[in-house]
Amino acid sequence: MQQLLVVILKKSEIVDTLMQRLAEEGVKGGSVVETTGMAKSLKKSTDLGIIDAISELFGSEPVANSEMIMIALPEEKISVAKDIVHEVCGDLTKPNAGVMFALPISFSEGIN
Repeated sequence: MQQLLVVILKKSEIVDTLMQRLAEEGVKGGSVVETTGMAKSLKKSTDLGIIDAISELFGSEPVANSEMIMIALPEEKISVAKDIVHEVCGDLTKPNAGVMFALPISFSEGIN
């Protein structure tokens, strides 16, 4: 069965390194999409600047765009890909590091 691995990273500067390492281990065919997180979206839509005020109060950095990587993989390649993501990106359980999950693909066309 195929799985869709989704990795969302706050550090866009490591995406190329991650994609290179995945390709070296035979994980290919991924797509990278620039995304906007909820905090940035709220920041754009608020007239009061409450998000800015809270950010300044707690000393957080400006909210940046993220990068979402999507790769369709055979189930047996998921653990290899996860290991590479951890190797390149570090601990995703830390705040604002990123998110990784996989979803089963029940139907696909054009995936080799």
